[in-house]
Amino acid sequence: MIHQLYARKDGYAEQDLYPYNPSGTTAYAFVAMFGIAGFLHVVLMFPYRAWFPIPMIIGCASKHGL
Repeated sequence: MIHQLYARKDGYAEQDLYPYNPSGTTAYAFVAMFGIAGFLHVVLMFPYRAWFPIPMIIGCASKHGL
């Protein structure tokens, strides 16, 4: 029974406990949108003199590995 949970040579399990295959294209699209949102927070933070977007900027930087 335990041998069914090990991955095959192609990377998939014999029996999926949670049948979900994420889309790479969608993931890249959301990463790009998250990066654009972080950049806009940096740009708009100074003219509006708002410092509350700093956690969002730090989150974007840590998520993108900057």
